[in-house]
Parts: sequence; structure tokens; C-alpha cells
Amino acid sequence: MNWQEDIRPLEWMGSDPVAMRCACCGGAPSLWEVEREGVVTKMVNCDRAELRPGAEDAPITENCPMYSPSMAFNKATRREAVGYWNLVQARLAELRAQEPA
Repeated sequence: MNWQEDIRPLEWMGSDPVAMRCACCGGAPSLWEVEREGVVTKMVNCDRAELRPGAEDAPITENCPMYSPSMAFNKATRREAVGYWNLVQARLAELRAQEPA
């Protein structure tokens, strides 16, 4: 697939619903605007990513799996994006709580 994509960070506004912390790593959520082939959507992802020095001066990125979630997280509005994010995070938290100790 070949498409052009422009991704811009958005500031949280007081009118935005509260986004849950990442259920995978506890990282803070961040809000983004994504423009792909003329269609503009919003998405929430985990803000946790670390660059670590790697072999031959190539950095190795260690990201939370929710740092770059699937396109299913792209929604038409901020509210829908936060709602979907919270739905997924709540389900992940439920599944983790069911894990045997």
C-alpha cells in the first residue's frame, strides 16, 4: 500500500473526555491528528517510547505496543478517539486482572 500520511500532535482541551493511562505500560495517553489521502482523523496512543543506543550507532526503539496502534484507533472526532482508546484500555485492564498470580 502506498499513501501519504501527515501526523500532528494535538493539545488536550478542557472539553475533551479524560483518556485512561495505558493499560500495557502505565504511560500517558497522547492525542494526534492524522491526515491520510485527504481524510482527517483523530487518534489516541501511548506516549511511551524510548530510543536506546544500538549496534553500529543505529538507535533501537523500545515502544509500548500501544505507541503505534492499528488504524482502528483512527476516529472522526476527538471524543470518538478517546472513547475507543478507553474501551480498549478498560478491556486490557480486565484481562490483566484475570491473569493468575
